[in-house]
Amino acid sequence: MRPAAEKAIQLDPLSAESYDALGAAYAREAQWEQSEKSFLRAMEIQPGRAESHANFAAYLLLPLGRIDEAIQQLRIAEKNDPLSAHVHFWLGDALADAGRNEEAAGACERMAPENALRQDCILGARVRQGEPAR
Repeated sequence: MRPAAEKAIQLDPLSAESYDALGAAYAREAQWEQSEKSFLRAMEIQPGRAESHANFAAYLLLPLGRIDEAIQQLRIAEKNDPLSAHVHFWLGDALADAGRNEEAAGACERMAPENALRQDCILGARVRQGEPAR
């Protein structure tokens, strides 16, 4: 994945999507500093790109335990793309990691009803709140 992202950046050095992909590839390799630089560059190029904020949170901030920063990035992503299931799923996960289970359930509930992950996301949040699995 990294070679393809690097090639894409060579072809278009202003491609936020390419820097986003490079950030994900570096995160997969646990090269955290390079990953963060790539995600930040993606967001510098295209600040309103929800996917970059969400991927930064999901692939770098959450694995490193930077929960509050992850929630902040996911809130930015949600503002930029309020219908994104990807954003709501990761926001629910981050809020759950922070012990904010009611908010996590709310994030999950904002996913489209037909989304296959919606019910699992809601159920996980409700179980963490002490409600029985139904």
